[in-house]
Order: sequence, then C-alpha cells, then structure tokens
Amino acid sequence: DLNSFFYKVETILTNKGEFLISELHPERSKQGSLAHFRTSKGNEIRLSSKHHSEEEILSSAESNGLKLNFKKNIIGNNELTRINKKWSKYLNRPMIQMWSFFK
Repeated sequence: DLNSFFYKVETILTNKGEFLISELHPERSKQGSLAHFRTSKGNEIRLSSKHHSEEEILSSAESNGLKLNFKKNIIGNNELTRINKKWSKYLNRPMIQMWSFFK
C-alpha cells in the first residue's frame, strides 16, 4: 500500500532529508513486466509487486508530506546495451524510473 509506505518514509526522513526510489518504469509494469530475477542456477524468483501509475506515486508521496525533487526516466540506449546485451530489447524504450522526494 503506497500510503503506508510513504507514511513510514515521512516519519523516518529527517527535515530536508532526501529519499530516492528506483523502480521498473510504470510503462513496463503496466504491460505486466514486474520485478523478477534469475539465480546462478537459472531459477526464476518473482518478487511480490504491483503496478502503480506515476499519478498514484506522486499523489501518495505528497499526501504524506513529501515534495518531489525530481523524476527521471531511464530509456534503453546503446551504452546500456554494451553493459548487458540482453537489454537490447529495451533499446529506445522506458526501462527504469527514478524519483527523488524530500521533506
């Protein structure tokens, strides 16, 4: 629940403190691509996760007393493809979204 999450962040964050979030881009999660990993043995681990729109995230953070510092979209590019060839499927597509909030 976003409201509970941001409430806890607000109570822990010091005055003028900054909180950063990095998540799968909402466009990806909206299409059903949620957080998952593969172990070294090839087993897939799916994390419990839920799609949240940008509006839901911003509204919940603000209603709990946090202010947006910045939001940045990470789009797949050639540099990321050089780091991991599997990421080439995200070339020119949203991958990650980063948020910075402060109190």
